[in-house]
This record gives sequence, C-alpha cells and structure tokens, in this order.
Amino acid sequence: MWHLSLFEPSELIQVAVEIEKRGAVFYRQLKEKAVSAQVKELLEVLAAEEEQHQADFLSLGQDFSPAEPPEAYPGEYQDYVRSLVETHLFSDAEALERMMEEVSTEKEILKLAARLEKDTILFFNGMRRVVKPEKHEVIEDLIAQEESHLAKLGMLLKECNK
Repeated sequence: MWHLSLFEPSELIQVAVEIEKRGAVFYRQLKEKAVSAQVKELLEVLAAEEEQHQADFLSLGQDFSPAEPPEAYPGEYQDYVRSLVETHLFSDAEALERMMEEVSTEKEILKLAARLEKDTILFFNGMRRVVKPEKHEVIEDLIAQEESHLAKLGMLLKECNK
C-alpha cells in the first residue's frame, strides 16, 4: 500500500489511479442515498467516468517520467504534493465514512461530491507541474473532465436550492 512517507514523484500515477478508483466507489455509494432519478443518473455517470480516468492514468503511466519543477528550496514540490495528498477527501477513510453517514439530503450529497471534484482538480493541477510537457494534454483533458463534473453537480445543486 502506498504511504506518504515513501512518496516519489513517479508514484503520482498510482495516487491518481487510486483517487479515481475511490471516486467510482464513492459515487456509487452516494447514488444509493440519492432519491431523484436525475441525481442517481448523474452519480452513475460520474462513477463510470472515474473508471475511464483510471485507464487514462494507467496509459499515461506506461511511459511516465517526472519533470523537475522549479523549487524555491529542495523538496518544495514534494512537500506541496504531500500536502495535496494528505488533505484530499480520500486520505482519511474514517472521516470519509463519517461524512457519508452524515449526508441525508440530495443537497448534502451534491455538496460532498463537489468537494471531491474540487480536491481532485487541485491534485491534478499540481500533478501537471511534475508531468513532462508532452504529457500535459492528457492531464489537461482529465482536469477539464473533472471541471465538467463539478459544473454538472453545481447545476443540480442550484436546482436543489430552488
């Protein structure tokens, strides 16, 4: 199992795949709590897209060699990525389980899903700095998809607020 103290930039692919795996499971768990067909359908679509993202990252990782981002001090970028991973929604399984238990309305479900998307977008933006330029397009496409997920969640959230 991956552990933060053993982090190496090349392990970003493994972390990204794990985020996407957990995302698919997470969305399907949230789907079970949803009531409306519209929210259930969106959560299933998001779960399926997270599964596709796993494959995308695995293909990116076949020839992944990290770039060396500029740093103000040695290890700065590694510290930054560690912080992104440590604070990601999926970093604390117990806290996530509590959050899952506490959500009871579709508004809360959508807000929790949006938080996952924001965490993931931030992580992937950080990842872009350590991926060589010829691979930026893959990361940027994945970020755009996560942003699209966030927008869809936001539209449904707006409808819940009416």
